[in-house]
Amino acid sequence: MSQRWEKTTLALDKEVNIRIGPHQEDSHLIRAPEEGRYETTTIKSGVTFVSVIPISGPGTYVHSKRVEGNRELVAASVNRWSTLNEFLKFWDAIHEQTSGFVPVVFVYDSKEQSCRSLKKLSGTIDDVRGHFFLDYRMKLNGDAWSIHPSVVEFNPGRVSQLFCAFKPADVKPVSIDLAFVFRDIAPQAAHWGRGSSKEEFSELIEASRI
Repeated sequence: MSQRWEKTTLALDKEVNIRIGPHQEDSHLIRAPEEGRYETTTIKSGVTFVSVIPISGPGTYVHSKRVEGNRELVAASVNRWSTLNEFLKFWDAIHEQTSGFVPVVFVYDSKEQSCRSLKKLSGTIDDVRGHFFLDYRMKLNGDAWSIHPSVVEFNPGRVSQLFCAFKPADVKPVSIDLAFVFRDIAPQAAHWGRGSSKEEFSELIEASRI
């Protein structure tokens, strides 16, 4: 599958987005944001400030994983695996729920220096001018991930500064069947189950040792 990585990532992206469902917005949150330009506001010392940020695809989710030292890493997509061992680690992390595809949720807050809104603007992400970008902090809490997005201002030559922060939200990762996702890419996936890598790929693991 690493040789067909574009198809692999497209298959993952398609299945995750089907499971997440369509973009939703109400008075206090946005779930599964669409790609594009967004305006957010915050209040500091009684003064309202506005920033425009790009949200690029897929945008609707992030891939989070727990690594050594109980640290959490977050990325826009899965890192490409190039060896059997790397694929098995990915499989087990999904199976053990120490890694997952977490829906992006923005929850507004009215506190000082909190992000008070997020409004989609016309145009594309290429039209964004400025140095604002999204940052995510993640924490694994039982079977859910706490997602804490924020808007950061990048100043060339200076330390980046927090512009505003959204409220943390506990979100359960999307449940996906990897065998089903990869069925059109790897014919052998039709015979895979939902067990650990040792259970599902014992013969492959043994053959790799020869």
